[in-house]
Amino acid sequence: MAKNLELTNAEKVLELTRVRTAGGLPIVIFQSYINPKMVQITKEEINNCESLYSFFHQRIELM
Repeated sequence: MAKNLELTNAEKVLELTRVRTAGGLPIVIFQSYINPKMVQITKEEINNCESLYSFFHQRIELM
């Protein structure tokens, strides 16, 4: 039942949602459609990456 998903469209791979922590710091939550585990990432971390796509795959490899 496993499917070979195309990851060319970031919107198909993850869902971005902006939330605020208790301190008011914006956080981005990535929800993968492949791995439902939610990963919290600071805005600064994202700015240090070349793209959201490469960032997403870096995080998945670390899991």
